[in-house]
Amino acid sequence: MFEGFERPPWWAVGVMVLSIAFLAIALPIAIDRGRVSPGELAAAESSAPGPASTPSTSAPSTSVPSSAAGEPAESGDGARIRIAALGDAYTGGSAMDSGEGFRWHELLGERNPWDITPYTVSGAGFVAGRAQGLSFPDRVPQIVAAAPDVVVVAGGQADIGASPPEVEAAVDATLDELRAGLPEARILVVGVLWPGTAPAPAFGLNRALQASADRIGATFVDPLNGGWFDGVNRLLIGPDGTYPTDAGQAALADRIEAALVTAGVPTEV
Repeated sequence: MFEGFERPPWWAVGVMVLSIAFLAIALPIAIDRGRVSPGELAAAESSAPGPASTPSTSAPSTSVPSSAAGEPAESGDGARIRIAALGDAYTGGSAMDSGEGFRWHELLGERNPWDITPYTVSGAGFVAGRAQGLSFPDRVPQIVAAAPDVVVVAGGQADIGASPPEVEAAVDATLDELRAGLPEARILVVGVLWPGTAPAPAFGLNRALQASADRIGATFVDPLNGGWFDGVNRLLIGPDGTYPTDAGQAALADRIEAALVTAGVPTEV
């Protein structure tokens, strides 16, 4: 029937049969082993690296971290608070104290993160020293230019005896210019510092200081009615009968520190 076709030898037929049988058994097993389950596929996709991408060239985030929703967190940069102290020898010091390092502003700078710069002239006041260009209003532009965070105004003793309306006008001018030039600064106004029993004009100036402080939104502290240097505290004044000793400067430091804290000046940064 198949002319010219030769029957293969018996052993060749055997090899072909064995090969077909092997493929029939092994092929399904290999296919099953190569199959990947859906769970294995998902795991492989999640661990596999994504397609190569170009490194981001966008600027770092400049958003401000917040301590609460909608409230910016403090920077925590450790910057010290800058305070200007406008005054007379009660701030700048006198022969009644031991000198540098013993004045109230220096004592406060040592125990708080406050850099306090004194703007002081002995015997100066709101009016006193005007002829020499050394009165308190004359010093305001220098303070405003320094842009402190806080201003302490402490003085007026040298103005007792001057015309009350003139002194009161100078008080208003000093505080108005400070507030206008430093709208965000905290301002502490210290009332009249007087050793012993004060005369009536001192109380009048004290009231003018408080009224002007209230008007510009400053904090006022009242040493005159608080007896800072009266009664037993008269011992804090030196032999000259006018200016504080080292103990008096230390007492001033405690009182003014408490007033600054009341005004909202932090003792930690």
